Amino acid sequence: MRFFRLLILAIILPGRFLLAEYQLGEHPRIFLTPQRVKELAAQAYGTGRLADEYALIKAEADGVAADSALRNFDSPWHVQTDMFCACIAYLIERELGDPDAARYAEAIKYVWGEGLQTLSTISVGQFGNFAIAYDWIYDAFTEEERIRYGYYIGSWLYWYTAPEPEIMLQNGGWYYNKTWGPSHLSTRDCRDGITPKLFVALAVNGAGTMHEDASKRFLDSWEQRIPAECIPAFDIVGGVWPESMGHGSYGPVMVIPWAFEAWRTATGLDWFALGSPTSYLKELNLWAVHLTVPFTNRTAYIGDNTSPDYLERTFQWVAPILGARYSDPVANWVSSSLDTDYWYRVPWMRFIAYDSDIPARTPSQARWPTARLFTGAGHVHVRSRWNDPNATWAFFGAGPSYANHARDDEGHFLIAKKGWLVLRAGGAGHNDDDYYAGGSLAFNIVTIFDPAEEFNRLSPGDAVVAAGGTKNERDGGLIRHVYEGPHDEKKERGHITAFKHSQKYTYAAADLTRGYRSSKVSEVTRQFLYLRTPREFFVISTGWMPETASTPSTGSFTSPASRL
Repeated sequence: MRFFRLLILAIILPGRFLLAEYQLGEHPRIFLTPQRVKELAAQAYGTGRLADEYALIKAEADGVAADSALRNFDSPWHVQTDMFCACIAYLIERELGDPDAARYAEAIKYVWGEGLQTLSTISVGQFGNFAIAYDWIYDAFTEEERIRYGYYIGSWLYWYTAPEPEIMLQNGGWYYNKTWGPSHLSTRDCRDGITPKLFVALAVNGAGTMHEDASKRFLDSWEQRIPAECIPAFDIVGGVWPESMGHGSYGPVMVIPWAFEAWRTATGLDWFALGSPTSYLKELNLWAVHLTVPFTNRTAYIGDNTSPDYLERTFQWVAPILGARYSDPVANWVSSSLDTDYWYRVPWMRFIAYDSDIPARTPSQARWPTARLFTGAGHVHVRSRWNDPNATWAFFGAGPSYANHARDDEGHFLIAKKGWLVLRAGGAGHNDDDYYAGGSLAFNIVTIFDPAEEFNRLSPGDAVVAAGGTKNERDGGLIRHVYEGPHDEKKERGHITAFKHSQKYTYAAADLTRGYRSSKVSEVTRQFLYLRTPREFFVISTGWMPETASTPSTGSFTSPASRL
């Protein structure tokens, strides 16, 4: 009979029957488990390998306990670091037998009791943060407190998707930042809010609140839709977030790994292993490290990455997870490089998730190649060597659009060596600015002028859309797709046709034809060659076939990086 049941599942739900049904473990279950708390406590004092980090966490927690106050309790823009530190201290000190361990949880409960409105759906909505803390100090609540606070926190399961407490992908798909929610885990820039809602559902499930059914419905939708829909979508897009590091860094770059890690610790199901070898989560650390420019140690200005930050700061809350889940020594190197003088100096996530059994190694020590093609995005990253601020670095991109914020810049390239040699024009433009988001003049792309051609694109705002869009400059560039169509609609604009890497050179070729209107051109190609000779050279060659011509036109740009 059991075999028959499994066979039916295989027929009706292909791909799902191999996945175990989830069961939630005891609290804490988000990022931490009772066993993990024991392991951390054993290393938190004296000569323990975590003593220095725990000292920072405990100092923050002692301030919360002394003042019965949380620094950013009412802020919609901050991860609640001091609240997390107080919760961690409660768990560690309780595990070590400290009779006063409850003082940390009591301080949090005091603030929550004074500010119940902040826990509810009518205020700023730090609901993801509150859910983590609720889970971590779950045993410190009386039954009445557990139900009361769980009621307020559980009400967030209906945020934006009401009346359905499920993953709805409402006004956004798997590739949209607001679908997953921001890293501050609040209602700002949050639609479905998959990650903070997952925290809520995991935290309050089994707590005896009126949201028991709602939490089960959300967890069921996660269990069903992530393997069946999300993972295949992540396989397609690969490690480069479609809205770039700019739209990704404050949200999906961090909160998607958070969600998968919370699911793993709560259920024991490691879904980091799902998907192809080049799926999003498996390439995420690769992308971030390759994207980092040697002379600045900041992620490059590609797409809308308008506020690039140091790699260690950008990845401080996710690198420990990726290092542990993928046995990635380079992710552990990124995590270990965190500057603790930075204002996010308390490394609470590194304390929780870092796997010290995996040695931290630089990309050079890990023998990473000095070039990589990210096939999903069609992005090629090149450098002369690793771990040298004077190294040469370059980018060349040609791929489809997966999100309607993506720039129309196929064939674009950047080059740096001790400074920028070839950069995009202008400064940090908003999504709605014609020049930066939609125009071709800001990018190093092929322009083919047709005086009869017009460039219209859609912008947010009913008035602009009703008027038929907004006109860009007649600059001979690519067809405008910014804000066109739904968020997960793939638009073919160009693709990499060849990629070859060796110690002496890196070569890539791209077909850009579909990025241009067929009325003016029948074929556009570009080749990108980096020569690692004693005197370095970049050769960028472009060919195009006018719509009425019988022979192709060509052009090239050569830049000896060593001369500049």
